[in-house]
Amino acid sequence: MKVPIAFFAALIAFQALLVMAADLPKLRQLQTPRGTHFSICGDKPAKPAPTLFIIGNPISVMGQENMRYLVGTGEVLAKHGWVYVLLDPACEGFDVKEGQPSSLSGWATHAKNGHDFIGPYVRNCVDVLDHLIAKGITDARQVVVQGVSRGGFCALHFAAREPRVQAVVGISPVTNPLALKEFNGVTAAQVAGFSLDGVMEKLADRTVWISIGNSDDRVSSEDCIGFTRRLVDTTRRLQPKLNLIPVHLHVGVSAGHRSPDDAYVAAADFLLRRFPSAPSTELTRDVFSGDFPPASYGKTFEQVEATAQEVIERVFRDEDGILRSGVNGRTMKPLTNDEVLDRPLGKGGYPEHSAMPEALKAVWLNYENAGEASGAYLMALCLKFEATRDPKVRELARRTVNAVVTLWRNASPPAGNGGGGRGWFPKPYGGIHKVAGIEECSADQYAGITLGLHAYHRMMADAEEKKQIEEVIVSFSDWWHDHDHSGVYFGKPIWWKRLEWHPMAATYFLYLHALAESWQPGVKSRQSFETWLALKATLLRPDKPTGITMHGLPVLCLEQLRLLRPDLDAVWQPALVHQADLLARSVDQTAQSKYFEVLGYGADYLAAAHRLLPDAGYDKLALRCLEALKNRGDFYHIRRDQRIDQLPSLVRGDDYRDVFFCEGHVHWMAGYWRHKLSQ
Repeated sequence: MKVPIAFFAALIAFQALLVMAADLPKLRQLQTPRGTHFSICGDKPAKPAPTLFIIGNPISVMGQENMRYLVGTGEVLAKHGWVYVLLDPACEGFDVKEGQPSSLSGWATHAKNGHDFIGPYVRNCVDVLDHLIAKGITDARQVVVQGVSRGGFCALHFAAREPRVQAVVGISPVTNPLALKEFNGVTAAQVAGFSLDGVMEKLADRTVWISIGNSDDRVSSEDCIGFTRRLVDTTRRLQPKLNLIPVHLHVGVSAGHRSPDDAYVAAADFLLRRFPSAPSTELTRDVFSGDFPPASYGKTFEQVEATAQEVIERVFRDEDGILRSGVNGRTMKPLTNDEVLDRPLGKGGYPEHSAMPEALKAVWLNYENAGEASGAYLMALCLKFEATRDPKVRELARRTVNAVVTLWRNASPPAGNGGGGRGWFPKPYGGIHKVAGIEECSADQYAGITLGLHAYHRMMADAEEKKQIEEVIVSFSDWWHDHDHSGVYFGKPIWWKRLEWHPMAATYFLYLHALAESWQPGVKSRQSFETWLALKATLLRPDKPTGITMHGLPVLCLEQLRLLRPDLDAVWQPALVHQADLLARSVDQTAQSKYFEVLGYGADYLAAAHRLLPDAGYDKLALRCLEALKNRGDFYHIRRDQRIDQLPSLVRGDDYRDVFFCEGHVHWMAGYWRHKLSQ
C-alpha cells in the first residue's frame, strides 16, 4: 500500500526515565538561582528560540515509556528550532512542600483550607521563564505553554498571570476542579479563589488551543467545552471589533480521559503556523556514512543495475527470503524501536490505529510494503531471466517465491475480524513467521504479489511450482470473494467496491478473478469478475493524476487483462490509454511526486506503457526516470534536498523521513530490463 501523501503527524518518544539524564542526553534537569526545578531539551541555541513549556506529570517521570507521548508536541517543534521545557504541575514533583498534601488531593485540601497554591506555583513558572530569557535561551516574543490534564489548568493560570505567554495549549485539560472526584465535598465557594472564571479576562487577548475527547468523564468534556464558550463570549465583550476570536476547540473521539489521538501533532502543526518566524532550513540528505551501499551506483545503466540488485539482496532481503520495504538510512539495517524517538508505538503516524502488535507500530516501514516490493522484485527477476537466461537469477526468483508461499501458508489459520484464512496475505510487519495479531493488507500488496507470481509462472516455474502458484492465486480470488472485497486498512474497515475513484483496486480485482478463472473456473471467480466489470466506469477515473502506483499498477493489470480476456478489449484499451496518461503526469504533477521519490516506479510502469502504447512517447519519459537514479541518495523514500519543515508532518518523523526504500530499487531494476528487452 502506498500511503496517501497529505497526511500529517509526528508524535514523540523518549527512551527512559527523565531523571536518568544519561539515558536521555537531550534532556537536562536544571534549577534557577531561586531553586525552581525544570528540565530542558537540548543545548543552548545559537540565539534566543521559541519556547514551549510543557506541564503534564512530574518531570521525574515524564520520560517513562507510558508517559512519552506527553512531550510529543515539544519533540515536533524541536525539529524546527524550538526549545521545550518541562515543569512540574502544582503540588507535584519538586512543587510539593514538606508536610503538605500532593497531587489533586492536595489541591482539594488546599481549597478546603483556603490556601493559595496556584499563586506561588505560577511565580515558580515565571521564575523559570525569567531565567531562560536572561540566559539567552528563550525568545520572549515567542512563548507558549502547553498543559495536559491537570497541567492544562496550570498552563491556563500561567498564561493568565504572565503576559509574555502568547499562546496556551490544553490537551484534555482540567477546566473545572469540581468535576474531579478528588473534589467531592469541596464547594464552589472554596474553589472560587483559583477558578479559571476568575482569570477569564486575562486570557481574552491570548491564543488558546484546546483538544478534548468527546466523552471525557474524568475532567468533563462538557465543562471544557463550556469554558471555551465563556472565553469566546468574554473576548467578544472585551474586544467587540475583533472579527476572529483566537480560541480553537477540537473535540475528537476518545475513550474516557484519553486525549484524541491526533492532539499532540495537531497542536504542533498549529503552533508552527502560528509562529512562522522560526523556520528550519535543515534539508533531507543522504544520512549514511558507510561503504555499502556505495554513494555512487555507477555511471552506466549496467553498473547501476548490478549495484541495485546487490543492494536488494544484501540490505533488503531478510533471512527468510522476503524483501523488507525499507531500512533505517543511517544504519542500512531494519528500524528499531530505540531509533524511532518521536513516534512511540507509532503514535501520531500512519500505523497508530493499525491492526498489528503495538511493538511493531514504530517500525512499520520495515515491512509495510513487503508484498509489493517482493512482487515487483520477482517481476524484475523474471524480466532479467527473459533477457539473460542466467540460472542464478532463477534461483533468486525461486527463493522469493518460496518466501511468499511460506507467508501465505502461515497466514492461513483463522484470525480476527480483518484477516486470516486460506487466501489471506497480510503485511508481514514481524516477518513471515510472526503474523499473529496482524490484520492489515491492501489491494496493491496483493497486486504486486499476483503480478510477480504470474510472471514467474509464465517464465520460470516447473510443473510443481505452477500448481502451487495457481493454488495461491485461486485462494486470493476466493478470499476476496468471501469477504466481499473488504478488509482492514490502517485499522479501519475498507470496502474496495465503494471506492469509485480507485482504478488500481478495480483493475487488480478484475485481473485477479480473470486469472483465477483461467486456471480453475469456478462460481466465485466468475461472479466476482462480473461484479467488478459492472463497475468498469472506475477504470476511466479519476480526471486528474493522484499517484504513481494508482495509475501504474492499472497499466500492468490491464496488460494481463488484454491477454486473459481479449473479448473485452473495448473496455481495456480506453482504460489503458487513460491510466497511462495519468501515469505520465504522476511523475511530476502530484503532491506525491513533490515529496516522495517516485522515479523508480515511473521507470517500470512507463516502460510497460510504452510496450502497450508504442506511439505515445512513454519510452522517453521512462528513460528519463532511469537516468535520474544513479546515486545512493536517489533511493530514499522521501526525496533528498527538501526542507524538513516543509514536509508533511506525517513523514518528518524518525519512522519515515530517512527510510532507505526497497521499492525504488526493484522498480528501477524492472524498468531497466523492460527497456533492455524493448531494444
